[in-house]
Amino acid sequence: MSDNVTVQDPIVSAGTSDPFVEPLATLSSELTGIATAIQTIETRYLNRLQTAAAEIRKTLNEEITAERQRQFDYQLQEGLQIVRDQFEERFRGAAQDWQAEREKLMGEVESLRQYSSTQEVLKEITQTEAALGELKKEIDSVLDAPDVELSGIIRKNAKLVEMRAYLRGLSFRAVSDQNVPPVI
Repeated sequence: MSDNVTVQDPIVSAGTSDPFVEPLATLSSELTGIATAIQTIETRYLNRLQTAAAEIRKTLNEEITAERQRQFDYQLQEGLQIVRDQFEERFRGAAQDWQAEREKLMGEVESLRQYSSTQEVLKEITQTEAALGELKKEIDSVLDAPDVELSGIIRKNAKLVEMRAYLRGLSFRAVSDQNVPPVI
């Protein structure tokens, strides 16, 4: 942008005998001064222009960087929200699956408890029926013997009645635990 203006010294080219030499020399010196001033002004203007351009470039870079950072932060937050939503949805699904599995297992545990309890009751019923049968045989055999006391027979009959009541209670419990027909 800066053009160097070369001005020839008119005194050297024209010689000393010319009446216009002195005014031309003055004019030449003033033109040289003006050219130097213009060149200085151009240099200052160019420096200011370059400084302003650098500041604008710096400001634009900062603004662009800030805008990109905002966009990145926004996209990051959106991505995080999507991941968070997906996680919560999966967590809810897993929690529901877990709850269903838990309820199923609790039902199975209760069923096993009832089965175990029912099995114990049925075993007790079988044992009580066997003991009841033995007691009946014993009572029948004692009734046929002539030397047996009546009080012994009464005690054995009382025990027989007690065992039958116990057997009815067990049968009732088995029926309430499971649909097993009561033994009477």
